[in-house]
Amino acid sequence: MKKLSEDKIIDLKLDLLMQGVDCDFNNLKTKRDIDSYRVNKIRVSDRHFINPKSKKRKYIPDEILIGNPNFYQTIAKVYYNRNSNFILTYQKTVDKFLIKDKKKNCYLETEVNFIPLKSFSKRIFTTKEGKKIPENEIVTPISIDRLTINPFDGCSMWLNGNECSFCGASPKRVIGPQRIKPSITTISQYPSIRAWWNSQKETVLEVICDSFQHIKISDFKPHLHFVITTGFLYGFEWDVVIEILSVIKEYFKVGETDSHLSLMPPKNIDKLETVKKLGIKNVAFNLECFDQKVFETICKGKNFFIGYNNFREKLREAVKIFGRGYVRTNFVLGLEDLKNLIKGCEILAEEGIVSDYTIFFPRPASGIQKKTKDILTKAEVIDFTKNLVKIYQLYDYRPFTCNLSSRTSIANDIYNLL
Repeated sequence: MKKLSEDKIIDLKLDLLMQGVDCDFNNLKTKRDIDSYRVNKIRVSDRHFINPKSKKRKYIPDEILIGNPNFYQTIAKVYYNRNSNFILTYQKTVDKFLIKDKKKNCYLETEVNFIPLKSFSKRIFTTKEGKKIPENEIVTPISIDRLTINPFDGCSMWLNGNECSFCGASPKRVIGPQRIKPSITTISQYPSIRAWWNSQKETVLEVICDSFQHIKISDFKPHLHFVITTGFLYGFEWDVVIEILSVIKEYFKVGETDSHLSLMPPKNIDKLETVKKLGIKNVAFNLECFDQKVFETICKGKNFFIGYNNFREKLREAVKIFGRGYVRTNFVLGLEDLKNLIKGCEILAEEGIVSDYTIFFPRPASGIQKKTKDILTKAEVIDFTKNLVKIYQLYDYRPFTCNLSSRTSIANDIYNLL
């Protein structure tokens, strides 16, 4: 069988994003240095059918790199699904990860690799109580060349039952026993959100600073995409982010990277001016659905706290500060009619706003439990992406980060192909 061509590699990535992948645990555990790769040992939001205490989680990668490094490679998010047509395995005799097509009972002849841990992400932080906890809970390398800070766990929408119905990031989901990252589930124990953050921030900022003192920029090739993202915290998340940016500037030149901030829109536009001065080049306010009625149904919290029209206006205000092509919004494919959505992307592009997308995949905590294949077809995703890329080309925009960083869409892959 011939090695997969570029379009076939993209096709495989789309298959994995839409149906997930099974794991051959018996063979994966024979990989001697499995601990040197990025696997998701803590979170279980994407670990369907796996007991939270199961040691099997150790062998499920958070993402995989598919393709030949001398030809074409792309990164794909791993959603574990034992019912997938594809199974990820390892052959000890040749020391290779492989993907097998269950239906055809054959191995795909494309290179498959787990992502090695970056040197700094192996660091252990010791708390005042003497607990030793991995630092990469907060400062996390993602894919090949993306560095992400996520300072706290959860989104306050979940606390009042107004979470987006596609979201699987419930703060009540079972997680590992050792946690250094603050969880919003403890906010009720404090008189205010600020009091909650003040009780947590010393440790969080210490971890972030220690990580940035040991980050090797040379570990991030061919680019360095820097992203700060948080859940909604009634607007206080902007104070948290500004505090982080103010602290890391001693160790890290944010303005010299492809820097992104992904949050809910701020109430005060001055916050945007502040983060831009601190080096942020791109901001993203994720609308999730362009159709207003769908938005109001799916994103009840966003609709209650901000509202559809105000959200759109906040995006336009951001363009005035960051410029055309440097303000982004994300959509979840599968929630609304794609023909109407692509028209929405055109309207936003005219306003200076770049549209991105992720492909819906049901997670254990998601309010929507439909299978992706029941609401989307591969042909629809490919057609939508080609039309979106045409919009990028017309307005001289680019997809989010690159094909070695963006793992939940094929926008970069189609952009590179056309």
